Amino acid sequence: MAASRAVDAAKAASGSPLSVYFDMISTGDEVALEAEVAEILAERLVVFTARVELEVDDVEVAVDEVRLLAERLGGFVSTEQTRSESGVITIRVPQRVFHDAVAEAEALGKVKARDLKGEDVTEEYVDLGSQLVNLENQERRLLDIMGMGTTVESVLRVEKELERVRGSIESIKGRMNYLDSRIELATITVLLNLEEAEPEVQIAWFPDVDWSAPVKAGLSVLFTVAQGMIAMAIIVGPFAVLGYAGLRGYRHLRPRKTLIDGDAKTETPSPA
Repeated sequence: MAASRAVDAAKAASGSPLSVYFDMISTGDEVALEAEVAEILAERLVVFTARVELEVDDVEVAVDEVRLLAERLGGFVSTEQTRSESGVITIRVPQRVFHDAVAEAEALGKVKARDLKGEDVTEEYVDLGSQLVNLENQERRLLDIMGMGTTVESVLRVEKELERVRGSIESIKGRMNYLDSRIELATITVLLNLEEAEPEVQIAWFPDVDWSAPVKAGLSVLFTVAQGMIAMAIIVGPFAVLGYAGLRGYRHLRPRKTLIDGDAKTETPSPA
């Protein structure tokens, strides 16, 4: 009766996943199984992850500090990438020290961004356990059926189904082991960027003047004037050449005309 009441209480607390879980139980030690499920329900299964972005004075030094932090808290470095001015390091630490690890990591520099997540995987874990119990029961029944097989064909059919069931069992066990690892060890990713240098203080009597704009404006005016002079030369040039040629011709013909006029005055007889 006590075991039955414990099962009913677990069903009411968990909803459909655990209901399926207990309905599938047909063999095995139910009391031990009930105790295991009750332990799961007593403490929710949560996967903790954090992503922290920091500005630091020295990226290499900060990476070393995060690495030492993981080792000191009983964890390890999962991935690490560094460049001259940036770096990324991911560590895995026991779940119980997750928040302490995040706080110590943030103390290494100036926090620019923070993203903390907790994903409850209790229902998924229990559902996987339900499927595992069901498949293991199928495996035992198939083994019994195969032992009673009388023909090669029937044995081969049972072996094929047994292979499928065992493949599903291994897949579920792999997923549960992965969740166990994620639950036991939290993941913290620290992004490190080199802190930007402070701008230089300018002396009050020597203001910071940007000379590029005046120089560009002056060159633009000079270029415009040069363009205008070239255009003027192209337009006026032909007329200047013609005028110069006419002036030279006029000067060349004027002395000859004067000489002819003088000769004409000499030949004219004077009056009596």
